[in-house]
Amino acid sequence: QLQLSDSQVAAVRRCVLEPSGAFYVLSVQQSPLGTIFRGNLRAEPSALLEALDERAPHEADLEGVRLLVLSDPVPRTAQQLQAGEEAVPVVLALSPAVRPLCVSGGELGLAALSLGATGLTTLGYALSSFLLANDGQLLEALNAGDTSPVATALPIAAGIGALLVLHEGAHAAAAAARGVRIAPPVPVPSLQLGCFGCVTRVLDFPRSRAALYDVAASGPYVALAASLAVFVVGLSLSAGLPPPPAATD
Repeated sequence: QLQLSDSQVAAVRRCVLEPSGAFYVLSVQQSPLGTIFRGNLRAEPSALLEALDERAPHEADLEGVRLLVLSDPVPRTAQQLQAGEEAVPVVLALSPAVRPLCVSGGELGLAALSLGATGLTTLGYALSSFLLANDGQLLEALNAGDTSPVATALPIAAGIGALLVLHEGAHAAAAAARGVRIAPPVPVPSLQLGCFGCVTRVLDFPRSRAALYDVAASGPYVALAASLAVFVVGLSLSAGLPPPPAATD
């Protein structure tokens, strides 16, 4: 059951929302999504959220109750849409029966298996960058059972892996800083690119959109900065190299 009991509804109104002065309750709806408090927002949503976080934990009747500030989740009617009415902020309350998600042993096993597979596909992608170099000599060496080309491809594979680690590490650091619980990342191997990235589950409700954005955007920003740095270093190291020999018939 997602809805609050009558006593919990009364506690939210009397002990949390009314004393905060940030939200005046006009109606309460027991919906399939939870208990929705509708009314007039008298402060910024961030101020209301701070008031909820400050007052709700001190009420014994509200132990385990989750209070969220979001746009009204009930879809607008056709008449409301035609009139141009927009969804207004509401307080959605979830009962203690709603528990954060947990990481299972199967998910950890899948992450480990995917990590191993991604290592192989990343190495394969790195090798493919050299297969046609030197008129196919590396490909001939591999076909002859010579594993020395693997050592040539390892720096590229390591670089791709390092960027992936930076990307996921930035997600994890931002999640820890913003109090967002996330599961271990599960790499997605790719024969074309080495890795398609990782799938990371959010285990609990972020406290705000800003927190969710910080967690989601931190990985791409850090990986982009690192990629640009590696690109600049690569250009500087390649500046004095002679051009490749022209192909001959």
